[in-house]
Amino acid sequence: MYKTFKRLIINELPFFFVLMLLAGCGVKKKEMLHDVLIEDVVFSLFTTVNVNEIPESLTQNRRYIKLDNSKDDFLIGKIDKVRIVNDKIFILDKRQRALIAFDITGKGLCKIGEQGRGPHEYLRIHDFDVDKNGNVYFLDGTLRKLFIYDAEFNIIDSFQ
Repeated sequence: MYKTFKRLIINELPFFFVLMLLAGCGVKKKEMLHDVLIEDVVFSLFTTVNVNEIPESLTQNRRYIKLDNSKDDFLIGKIDKVRIVNDKIFILDKRQRALIAFDITGKGLCKIGEQGRGPHEYLRIHDFDVDKNGNVYFLDGTLRKLFIYDAEFNIIDSFQ
């Protein structure tokens, strides 16, 4: 009995764990949360491209926009992410802990959200996105909260 059990552990148990691991590695299904489609990204499918290999056609139409810095809300410490949607420029500055919106001419529109510990306030914005309608979604990874703003930067909801 002991030898049979030992043989089972040595020969069969590793196979069982491999099967369990493979069964758990399936593609996660899409789900909806607050009308936001949540989908897993498989980073292993991405390829790395050397900057020198990027076609010049993608960068030949560069344009420079001087950003408004007339108010403290529009000062930028370090740009971490930029999105341009519907002629609005959204800049995430993790150093200032702010998400700032500008119009396409560089005029400052607003600092989105309020930092703090109250309702609908964030501590540190980790990432954001803007949908085609101009609704802004950002994630506070410290508080583990998602914030949703409409196209006029009014809070719609925040939840954990």
